[in-house]
Amino acid sequence: MGTHAEVLTLLADALDYPRADLPDKAAALAGMLEREDAATAGALARFERFVAGKSLAQMEELYTQSFDMNPASPLYVGYHLFGETYRRGEMMSALQGAYSRYALEASAEVPDHLCRILRWLARAAGDPECAPILEEYVLPAVQKAADSVRDDANIYNLVIGAAARAVTQTALPGGTDR
Repeated sequence: MGTHAEVLTLLADALDYPRADLPDKAAALAGMLEREDAATAGALARFERFVAGKSLAQMEELYTQSFDMNPASPLYVGYHLFGETYRRGEMMSALQGAYSRYALEASAEVPDHLCRILRWLARAAGDPECAPILEEYVLPAVQKAADSVRDDANIYNLVIGAAARAVTQTALPGGTDR
């Protein structure tokens, strides 16, 4: 059984552009959740089996079709909350400031990309300075992004749903869970 930070990091790895170690990451993720959340673990076990049966090139193609070719991609969670407005820019600015406090590595992705948010939360959960960003931006944005996923045929939707549940379960400062 892994820590919540490890689960968040593995979810980020599963939703990042596919690499050769994706089957191992998917297996580790499903295994970590087995005792904590049986329904989520079952969904991620389906993702694990799917990934194990595909080549890296097939997973890259599916990823590109699912996220890069889709302007309303659920990976850009600020878009789901604010669209292309200045409020999304405010969210990204707040996130970028939070990332710098945790020395989160630079990325080609914009700050509201779900993978970056998950990696930040793995480091920042419980920090009182992060609570306003988590409550005002991250929790509503991630939930809206997960709600926007309608294509049950896309296996990545299982991981997005698991990520939304993990973000919702992230401990807030003061030891309370959402």
